[in-house]
Amino acid sequence: MKMTDKEVIDFALNYRRNVLLLEDNEPIIDSFKLAEKAGFFIIATPLKSEFDKNLERGFYKKIGSINFIFINTDNYKATQNFTVWHEVYHCENPYDSKKDDIERDEKQAEIFAATLLLPPDTLALELESNLKTKKIYANEIHKLSIKYKLHYRAVLNQILSSFPEELGRLGFLYADKFFEDRKHLNYLDKEEIFGLYTTGHKYISESIIDAILENRDSGIIDNNDVSNINAIIEEVFSIDK
Repeated sequence: MKMTDKEVIDFALNYRRNVLLLEDNEPIIDSFKLAEKAGFFIIATPLKSEFDKNLERGFYKKIGSINFIFINTDNYKATQNFTVWHEVYHCENPYDSKKDDIERDEKQAEIFAATLLLPPDTLALELESNLKTKKIYANEIHKLSIKYKLHYRAVLNQILSSFPEELGRLGFLYADKFFEDRKHLNYLDKEEIFGLYTTGHKYISESIIDAILENRDSGIIDNNDVSNINAIIEEVFSIDK
């Protein structure tokens, strides 16, 4: 039986504390490295041109004992951070087409990722004065975006889902100018915020080849599986670009 949304939040908090060994108020500085410590192997690179880069943010695939997470770096780095944990959820709670509603499954993966990156209680502490005044401004959301390595939209969505009554009616925060035109951020660390909006880089977990060979030598996967891994990489990602 699938979890309720509240159970997904609790699961994310337990995962954060017991698997990632983080305090609730401790920002995740490097999602790729932390996911690797949790046992995942990351392949991040731009998608080939025939794929819709706007629709495919990433995916998870298990071959042998290897948990692969593929990330499309045509998306913003802030979005990539979110996608890593979205795919971790799919690993920890595999989708069953016979039992599960795919839209609900995707929604709960979003809840898991948002909770992991910016826990509700931590957000409440960050917004303590805002919750009293029932006011929040775009630059404050950007500050949270920088601190927790999240896209402006992801922070905004977490605020609205956590505090719909207190801060849920501030429609001006949706205006594109607040996250596409960042000229008003001259008093923030521009280098940090622009770093969240970089695209096109490539990253492969250093130990991925060792893991593949170890699985093959142990008989967990065979040469066909190795070929399959290579085929997936070549089909989906432009590694040699």
